[in-house]
Amino acid sequence: MKKVFLIHILFIFAINMIGCSEKYDYTIKPTEYGGTSLGLWHENSDRYQQIHTIKKEGIYYPKITLINHLSTKQKYRLFFFLDYKQINVKKNGEDLSYIDIILNQNEKEVFNINIPELNEGLHDFLVISIRSPEYHLDNDKMIPEDQFFMYRRAALLVGDSSIVPKVSYTKIKTKPTDLQYIQPLLTNAMPLIDFKQIISILESKTRDININININMMNESNEVSIIVLNSNGQLFKDDPLFYTMPSGQATIPIELNDEHLIKDSNLYVISVNNPYKLTTIENSVHSSNLITIK
Repeated sequence: MKKVFLIHILFIFAINMIGCSEKYDYTIKPTEYGGTSLGLWHENSDRYQQIHTIKKEGIYYPKITLINHLSTKQKYRLFFFLDYKQINVKKNGEDLSYIDIILNQNEKEVFNINIPELNEGLHDFLVISIRSPEYHLDNDKMIPEDQFFMYRRAALLVGDSSIVPKVSYTKIKTKPTDLQYIQPLLTNAMPLIDFKQIISILESKTRDININININMMNESNEVSIIVLNSNGQLFKDDPLFYTMPSGQATIPIELNDEHLIKDSNLYVISVNNPYKLTTIENSVHSSNLITIK
């Protein structure tokens, strides 16, 4: 029987809350080390659990494994995306937009989810885990993605066809940058030229604000999907964001209104590299730093 393929991501955290550094200091000084394991498994897959094969008009029934290796009780919120749109899944017959899981030290939870009625062709499936989803910043702090964000990604081949859904990409110009970063970072009016510009707090009273998503692309040709997520679900779900760009720093403007800026919630901007690519070393997924709406 195939073993569950687990991604083990190191989380660094302060006692009783998410760990953090001083603002804009990317060198984290931990008080304790630990980790969390997230697994996505399907019986018909390649050896790395990156490509899952499903019969035409079949039901996708993958297994999720979550293990808390940290020394304190932890809460996780799992979101599920099909073709870069958040979807509901069924767990034990219940239809859920996300799944909350609380685990004690070294506790493990294994469960199946049910996703019916997949169209024939190639799909991209993404599981995103947010640790401590109800933790909010009181002031500006830089909490990078590795302290709260995990993902598993699989290409789904349904039936005998590998047809890819049609995607309309927006071309974005880039500029050279000396800044070294791989995750999307948010700034206000200006493109990112200094890490001191990075946003970690947004005001809920502000209406219709324009912010910039900054992405640093290393390859000569890049395709990316952007997912904007708050504590409850995906924003801009009906109008997915797809971009193509050369190497360099891209600045993507988005507008947030009062419906997006929900008080006492968090905001996450997630970049998915190479949409609909079956196998590639550049298929990584990254989240912005933790952003709280006050």
